[in-house]
Amino acid sequence: MKVLMPDISIPKYITLCMLFLFSATLSAKDVSVRILDARTKKPVSNAEVKNKADIVTQTDINGIFVADNSQAEIVSVSAIGYLPIHVDLKEKENVKNSIYYLTPDYFAEKTQLLYETRDRKYVTGAVSSIKGGEVENVAGTNRLNSLSGRMAGLDVRQLNGLPGSEASSVRIRGIHTFGSMQNVTYLVDGHVAADIRMLDPYDIEEVTILKDAAAAVLYGLKSSNGVILINTKKGKKGSLKVNFNTEMTMQTPLKLFKFLDSHQYATLYNEALLNDEPNANPLYSEEDIALYKSGKSPYSHPNVDWVDLFLKDQTLMQRYNLDISGGSETAKYYVAASYVHNGGIFNIDEGLNTYNTNSAVDVLNLHGNVDLSISKNLSVFVDIKAKKDKRNAQGYYSASFDQSILNQLYRMPNNVYQPITYNGMVSGSSTYPSNPYGLLNKSGYGIMETNYISSTVDFKYNLGDFVQGLSLFGNFGFQSYADIVTNRVKSFSYYSQNSSRNWIQTGTDSQFTLGGSYSTGYRFFDHMAGLNYARYFGKHYVDASFMVNRHQTNEFVGGGITDTYQGIKGKLAYRFADRYLVDLAFAREGSNRFPKADRFGFFPAASIGWIVSEETFLKDNDVLNFLKLRASVGTTGNTVSNYFDYLSAFGTGNTVYFGTTAVGMSTLTQTKLGSKGITWEENTKQNVGLDFSVFNNRLTGSVDVFNEDVKHIIIAGAVSTMFGADLYSPVGEMNNKGYEVQLVWNDRIDELSYNIGLNYGFTKNKILNQMEIDREYPWMYRTGNPYGSTFGYVFDRYFTEDDDLSSLPDQSLISAKYQAGDLKYKDLNNDGVINDMDIAKIGNTYPEINYGVSMGMQYKGLDLAILFQGVANVDTYLSGDGDWAFNNKTGNVTAQHLGRWQPGSGQNATYPRLTLTSTNNTATSSYWMKDASFLRLKNVEIGYTLPVTWTKRVKLSRARVFLSGNNLITWDSLDYKDPESYDNRYPNVRSFSLGANLSF
Repeated sequence: MKVLMPDISIPKYITLCMLFLFSATLSAKDVSVRILDARTKKPVSNAEVKNKADIVTQTDINGIFVADNSQAEIVSVSAIGYLPIHVDLKEKENVKNSIYYLTPDYFAEKTQLLYETRDRKYVTGAVSSIKGGEVENVAGTNRLNSLSGRMAGLDVRQLNGLPGSEASSVRIRGIHTFGSMQNVTYLVDGHVAADIRMLDPYDIEEVTILKDAAAAVLYGLKSSNGVILINTKKGKKGSLKVNFNTEMTMQTPLKLFKFLDSHQYATLYNEALLNDEPNANPLYSEEDIALYKSGKSPYSHPNVDWVDLFLKDQTLMQRYNLDISGGSETAKYYVAASYVHNGGIFNIDEGLNTYNTNSAVDVLNLHGNVDLSISKNLSVFVDIKAKKDKRNAQGYYSASFDQSILNQLYRMPNNVYQPITYNGMVSGSSTYPSNPYGLLNKSGYGIMETNYISSTVDFKYNLGDFVQGLSLFGNFGFQSYADIVTNRVKSFSYYSQNSSRNWIQTGTDSQFTLGGSYSTGYRFFDHMAGLNYARYFGKHYVDASFMVNRHQTNEFVGGGITDTYQGIKGKLAYRFADRYLVDLAFAREGSNRFPKADRFGFFPAASIGWIVSEETFLKDNDVLNFLKLRASVGTTGNTVSNYFDYLSAFGTGNTVYFGTTAVGMSTLTQTKLGSKGITWEENTKQNVGLDFSVFNNRLTGSVDVFNEDVKHIIIAGAVSTMFGADLYSPVGEMNNKGYEVQLVWNDRIDELSYNIGLNYGFTKNKILNQMEIDREYPWMYRTGNPYGSTFGYVFDRYFTEDDDLSSLPDQSLISAKYQAGDLKYKDLNNDGVINDMDIAKIGNTYPEINYGVSMGMQYKGLDLAILFQGVANVDTYLSGDGDWAFNNKTGNVTAQHLGRWQPGSGQNATYPRLTLTSTNNTATSSYWMKDASFLRLKNVEIGYTLPVTWTKRVKLSRARVFLSGNNLITWDSLDYKDPESYDNRYPNVRSFSLGANLSF
């Protein structure tokens, strides 16, 4: 088990600044007490403050109340959605300017569902949520990555750290299909999210994940993989309020390959050469190796650490946000703007060019909305969002430009050449023509700019004058985004010396080749209208909605087909005595991806709940404060990726020749056989769960157990290739099941509030039918195994010099030559030959277990939050440059290759024998499959909210400074790479941030 520790020290001025702020105290005549949310550290306004004489006051918009002489010594503070606290004013001088924290009452809060907001205690589906304020100060641009380890059932893995991408894999309750449509559905403010890559973190109010059929079924054909709702901030009634947030972040790579010095490379290369051909002459002489080691001849015998030279140890990211909000009963408004710059990790020659070739990104976000009460019955909400970002690349811009340069850095041995010759020219060779210095500084630049705008209008008209409880509602949404790529590419020449030590130029230094175009462009139209009826009848409560919706996507770049989804949907919520709950929901939705005669699917769901704690035999129980049992069942849908698979397709076939002069004629051949049975996937989901709160609401939690049966998964090539045409058939089946636990302990000791949380999720899927061909042996079948299983040979041991190879199973079908030190594979069927019959499951690339542990503390103005995140039961496959020594004969070597097999090593080696030619050891096998489970100290944030009297003197209503770190320590089994990120992509980063949250 390796522990990755940060190598960094906090600058002295930061320490002094924090100590100065912590020790700040100013006197004042009044006893001002500030009330903050324990999770978000934001003011709690309109909290009720009551003394024993029932004299009541409220906190203001900044969460402040002032105690006067008429109040008793102890006051209670309560607010909707929070647990009450008591503040002792006995010693007013000690309480003066103190800060107290209200802990949210989890089941008294409201949470966002599809098309409604509901009290959490009445929710019968499987739902988890988090407030935006809990993650707003987490470094990075992709907000999805900040959710790792925070909610049960949510698996977020960050695949790379590339500025502007920070790509992530997001799953809700694991994998639900082995088809091509595996993505989660994202909705921002109830509308389809065209671009969620770089939402402003300070703009997010709440994130909710919908996990079971009862919660997600209303989204019809895109509900099966789960739904993530992101609600952004809106204006609130009150006086003008201005918030300013700033953050400076230093980023360092988590793990990078550590390649060996030139003399070690040369020594190992000679060994590999002699392993393959014992009579060969070594490529490097003893004198060469000595010169590499001494460094006396840096140009003829260089030792260049390419990774260290061209990747920075650290880079800077900065973020600024400003928002203004306020309003009255008739009009509320919210306006926000933010800017982010991330400089990129590549070490470029900044004085060489007038343009930037680093992997930098600049992002500008604008957001504004207004909530209008037009009349007694009519309200209208208008929201506009806009984003513009600019991403840089060296040379030609592509989605994987970082991989191109990193591949080159990782394959370059230290001894090939100096980046620049002693006379100032770019070095190169026929084997390594792509000098990283030239790629980064002399190949031009590429820019991708994204322009995004979203506008939505929501309305509600109260029809209560006609029918009490009836209302008409609807929304109209339009979004447009386009990616514009501009390339200014040029070539560069390189210089090398021939055998006569003369400099030879290869290639030319060209001028810019100009190019640019739209790479992607979409317009989204999202409309809905409906009726809602909500009313109490004594102890009975009914809330019913019926809606019609249409969502259309037009691809205006590339000439794609208009993608349309439309249909009707409805829900019915019934409560009796606020303790017996029934929810029914359905969606009937269709898409032009399916045959015209059968385009609409029906997706129903039902759920029930029983709030046991409201029964007379448990009510007012001192131990059990809340208990709800719930269960749901329903069928969700999942669309298909292709159009017209229900139609046959024809293409140009082979040329046929006729006549004595052999005139060729093209033929027509059927390439696809139409399948009228093409349909959507159906996922029948069952979920049972309970929600509870005990010990005077100190411990709250939820437990869920679920099962999913998926059918109608599209299988490509559902007939033998001998048929000669493709056939797509919806006969695939899969099962997914698991359980989740979420627990939070909240408590308070005088002015010290603290919390400890745990979330844990286990999911396991199994492929039940994928029309797999008949196989000779049970271990060969992919069916019956989880999606994402890796198959290969099973490593047995190393061959040794004592082995009689002729008496062992023959591996010549893998490699014509194998010998002592190579990998020996198991002969699973004992036929004496290692071949395809010996391939079995060797690993799983998707985690079965996701968990997070959180801890928090608030004392006076000081707050601390800690998050651990982990995954288990997951593997990663090692391959390519950095993993395999001398990959493709030109690759590099790392420290792990020093543990290679040598005569006498037996089974104690940590790497096979070195070779330049044998393919035996790089065959897909369990040897290269490694445990990728890890536990990470994901985030630590310490903050300090300044006393009221101080902030008032500088015209601030609130000021908080914070220091945070992300991806700080990792415990894992991988020595030299991060367990989350892909090979040879921009590395994930560790970050340290210093920032401030100010309110005016």
